[in-house]
Amino acid sequence: MNRDRYDLPVTTKSDRAAAFYRDGVDRMLSAWHGAANAFDAAIAEDPAFAIAHIARARIHQMNMEVTEARAEAALARQFAATATQRERRHVEIMASVIEGQPRAALSGAEQHLEEFPRDAPVLSLLLGADLRASCQALRRGLVVPHLSGLVAHRGRQSRSRSGSDGAGHHAAA
Repeated sequence: MNRDRYDLPVTTKSDRAAAFYRDGVDRMLSAWHGAANAFDAAIAEDPAFAIAHIARARIHQMNMEVTEARAEAALARQFAATATQRERRHVEIMASVIEGQPRAALSGAEQHLEEFPRDAPVLSLLLGADLRASCQALRRGLVVPHLSGLVAHRGRQSRSRSGSDGAGHHAAA
Protein backbone atom coordinates (compact mmCIF):
# COMPACT_ATOMS: atom_id res chain seq x y z
CA MET A 1 0.00 0.00 0.00
CA ASN A 2 1.17 3.50 -0.79
CA ARG A 3 1.84 5.94 2.03
CA ASP A 4 1.91 9.68 2.51
CA ARG A 5 4.98 11.65 3.60
CA TYR A 6 4.23 10.86 7.26
CA ASP A 7 3.84 7.09 6.72
CA LEU A 8 0.03 7.00 6.77
CA PRO A 9 -1.57 4.65 4.21
CA VAL A 10 -3.27 6.25 1.21
CA THR A 11 -5.85 4.48 -0.92
CA THR A 12 -4.36 4.44 -4.39
CA LYS A 13 -2.74 1.65 -6.33
CA SER A 14 -0.77 4.17 -8.36
CA ASP A 15 2.75 4.87 -7.12
CA ARG A 16 2.82 7.97 -9.32
CA ALA A 17 -0.46 9.29 -7.87
CA ALA A 18 0.92 8.80 -4.35
CA ALA A 19 4.16 10.60 -5.28
CA PHE A 20 2.24 13.53 -6.79
CA TYR A 21 0.02 13.66 -3.68
CA ARG A 22 3.07 13.75 -1.36
CA ASP A 23 4.54 16.54 -3.48
CA GLY A 24 1.27 18.48 -3.39
CA VAL A 25 0.98 18.20 0.39
CA ASP A 26 4.59 19.33 0.80
CA ARG A 27 3.89 22.35 -1.40
CA MET A 28 0.55 23.15 0.24
CA LEU A 29 1.92 22.99 3.78
CA SER A 30 4.94 25.10 2.90
CA ALA A 31 2.88 27.56 0.79
CA TRP A 32 5.00 26.85 -2.28
CA HIS A 33 3.74 27.26 -5.80
CA GLY A 34 2.68 24.11 -7.62
CA ALA A 35 0.40 22.33 -5.13
CA ALA A 36 -2.60 22.58 -7.46
CA ASN A 37 -0.63 21.09 -10.35
CA ALA A 38 0.65 18.25 -8.16
CA PHE A 39 -2.86 17.38 -6.96
CA ASP A 40 -4.20 17.61 -10.53
CA ALA A 41 -1.47 15.17 -11.61
CA ALA A 42 -2.34 12.79 -8.75
CA ILE A 43 -5.99 12.88 -9.79
CA ALA A 44 -5.07 12.30 -13.44
CA GLU A 45 -3.10 9.19 -12.39
CA ASP A 46 -5.93 7.92 -10.15
CA PRO A 47 -9.29 9.68 -10.70
CA ALA A 48 -10.78 7.97 -7.60
CA PHE A 49 -8.03 9.13 -5.19
CA ALA A 50 -10.25 10.74 -2.52
CA ILE A 51 -7.66 12.59 -0.48
CA ALA A 52 -6.08 14.05 -3.60
CA HIS A 53 -9.52 15.45 -4.49
CA ILE A 54 -10.03 16.96 -1.03
CA ALA A 55 -6.52 18.45 -1.09
CA ARG A 56 -7.29 19.99 -4.48
CA ALA A 57 -10.54 21.30 -3.03
CA ARG A 58 -8.58 22.94 -0.22
CA ILE A 59 -6.33 24.68 -2.75
CA HIS A 60 -9.44 25.95 -4.56
CA GLN A 61 -10.74 27.25 -1.24
CA MET A 62 -7.43 28.96 -0.44
CA ASN A 63 -7.66 30.65 -3.85
CA MET A 64 -11.24 31.75 -3.06
CA GLU A 65 -12.64 29.54 -5.83
CA VAL A 66 -15.71 28.56 -3.82
CA THR A 67 -17.71 26.79 -6.52
CA GLU A 68 -14.75 24.67 -7.59
CA ALA A 69 -13.83 23.90 -3.97
CA ARG A 70 -17.31 22.63 -3.15
CA ALA A 71 -17.52 20.58 -6.35
CA GLU A 72 -14.15 18.96 -5.66
CA ALA A 73 -15.13 18.28 -2.02
CA ALA A 74 -18.28 16.53 -3.26
CA LEU A 75 -16.15 14.31 -5.51
CA ALA A 76 -13.82 13.55 -2.60
CA ARG A 77 -16.76 12.47 -0.46
CA GLN A 78 -18.00 10.22 -3.25
CA PHE A 79 -14.62 8.50 -3.67
CA ALA A 80 -13.98 8.33 0.08
CA ALA A 81 -16.63 5.63 0.38
CA THR A 82 -14.01 3.06 -0.71
CA ALA A 83 -11.11 4.58 1.25
CA THR A 84 -9.87 3.84 4.77
CA GLN A 85 -11.65 5.15 7.83
CA ARG A 86 -8.83 7.66 8.38
CA GLU A 87 -9.19 8.98 4.84
CA ARG A 88 -12.99 9.20 5.14
CA ARG A 89 -12.63 11.25 8.32
CA HIS A 90 -9.87 13.34 6.72
CA VAL A 91 -12.21 14.12 3.80
CA GLU A 92 -15.11 15.00 6.11
CA ILE A 93 -12.98 17.35 8.21
CA MET A 94 -11.52 19.14 5.20
CA ALA A 95 -14.96 19.30 3.53
CA SER A 96 -16.35 20.91 6.70
CA VAL A 97 -13.74 23.66 6.37
CA ILE A 98 -14.61 24.20 2.72
CA GLU A 99 -18.35 24.28 3.45
CA GLY A 100 -17.99 26.91 6.18
CA GLN A 101 -18.51 24.66 9.20
CA PRO A 102 -15.52 25.64 11.38
CA ARG A 103 -16.82 24.14 14.64
CA ALA A 104 -17.40 20.74 13.03
CA ALA A 105 -14.00 20.94 11.34
CA LEU A 106 -12.08 21.91 14.49
CA SER A 107 -13.78 19.40 16.79
CA GLY A 108 -13.43 16.72 14.12
CA ALA A 109 -9.76 17.58 13.66
CA GLU A 110 -9.06 17.38 17.39
CA GLN A 111 -10.72 13.96 17.64
CA HIS A 112 -9.06 12.71 14.44
CA LEU A 113 -5.61 13.77 15.60
CA GLU A 114 -5.97 11.78 18.81
CA GLU A 115 -5.89 8.66 16.63
CA PHE A 116 -3.86 9.95 13.68
CA PRO A 117 -1.46 12.61 15.03
CA ARG A 118 0.65 12.64 11.83
CA ASP A 119 -2.19 13.60 9.47
CA ALA A 120 -0.44 16.81 8.44
CA PRO A 121 -3.18 18.47 6.34
CA VAL A 122 -5.68 18.02 9.18
CA LEU A 123 -3.11 19.18 11.75
CA SER A 124 -2.48 22.29 9.68
CA LEU A 125 -6.09 23.35 10.29
CA LEU A 126 -5.33 23.68 14.01
CA LEU A 127 -2.11 25.56 13.46
CA GLY A 128 -3.57 28.65 11.92
CA ALA A 129 -7.14 28.47 10.71
CA ASP A 130 -8.40 29.99 13.95
CA LEU A 131 -5.89 31.60 16.28
CA ARG A 132 -8.18 31.33 19.30
CA ALA A 133 -8.84 27.62 18.67
CA SER A 134 -5.12 27.03 18.13
CA CYS A 135 -4.31 28.71 21.45
CA GLN A 136 -7.00 26.68 23.22
CA ALA A 137 -5.63 23.48 21.68
CA LEU A 138 -2.11 24.44 22.78
CA ARG A 139 -3.31 25.07 26.35
CA ARG A 140 -4.95 21.64 26.38
CA GLY A 141 -1.69 20.14 25.13
CA LEU A 142 -3.22 18.88 21.90
CA VAL A 143 -1.21 20.54 19.17
CA VAL A 144 2.31 20.52 20.59
CA PRO A 145 2.58 16.72 21.00
CA HIS A 146 1.16 16.18 17.53
CA LEU A 147 3.48 18.72 15.98
CA SER A 148 6.55 17.40 17.77
CA GLY A 149 5.68 13.86 16.69
CA LEU A 150 5.21 15.02 13.11
CA VAL A 151 8.53 16.86 13.09
CA ALA A 152 10.36 13.94 14.71
CA HIS A 153 8.89 11.51 12.17
CA ARG A 154 9.80 13.81 9.28
CA GLY A 155 13.39 14.09 10.54
CA ARG A 156 13.79 10.32 10.79
CA GLN A 157 12.31 9.88 7.35
CA SER A 158 14.50 12.54 5.75
CA ARG A 159 17.64 10.93 7.16
CA SER A 160 16.62 7.45 5.99
CA ARG A 161 15.29 8.49 2.56
CA SER A 162 17.76 9.32 -0.17
CA GLY A 163 15.53 10.65 -2.88
CA SER A 164 13.30 7.56 -3.02
CA ASP A 165 10.51 9.72 -4.50
CA GLY A 166 12.45 9.98 -7.70
CA ALA A 167 13.58 13.58 -7.40
CA GLY A 168 13.51 13.96 -3.62
CA HIS A 169 10.38 15.80 -2.47
CA HIS A 170 9.14 16.55 -5.95
CA ALA A 171 7.44 13.91 -8.04
CA ALA A 172 8.61 13.43 -11.59
CA ALA A 173 6.11 14.24 -14.29
